[in-house]
Amino acid sequence: MHQDAFPGEDISDRQLPEAGAGLREAGDRTPGVRPGAPVRPVALWLPYEVDDLAAATEFYTVRLGLSEVDRFDGGVVLRAADGAYVELATPGSPRPAPLAFELATPGEVEAAYTALRPRSDELVRGPGRYPRGHYGFEVRGPAGATVMIWSER
Repeated sequence: MHQDAFPGEDISDRQLPEAGAGLREAGDRTPGVRPGAPVRPVALWLPYEVDDLAAATEFYTVRLGLSEVDRFDGGVVLRAADGAYVELATPGSPRPAPLAFELATPGEVEAAYTALRPRSDELVRGPGRYPRGHYGFEVRGPAGATVMIWSER
């Protein structure tokens, strides 16, 4: 570990993670996930609940320069980078938007579901079509947050 990452702390006695533990050096900018991973995302969707959708949209589009790529009742989707989206939504929706990993095809979604083998207490929604036409499933992560694995096609 690098001491610079922990200012004011002595980290000399901390153990380094085992090689291949899924961690990378901070300077590693290679795209994608570990080789052989069951999920190979093509995009990451980050939900963000905002009280004032108009003000938030103006901030992220006009002031920061993100582009709007979709709009829905009570929300907007902004492109932050290739394959990275911020989904702004107003409070009061039936449930918060999940963190979402977009895969290339429904077949990859099925393969991810099979590899993940979610337990009944983890499964929020089994594989299927959503009202807007995409295909996917949702599971509860270890911290309780909902994670969606889906494909646009």
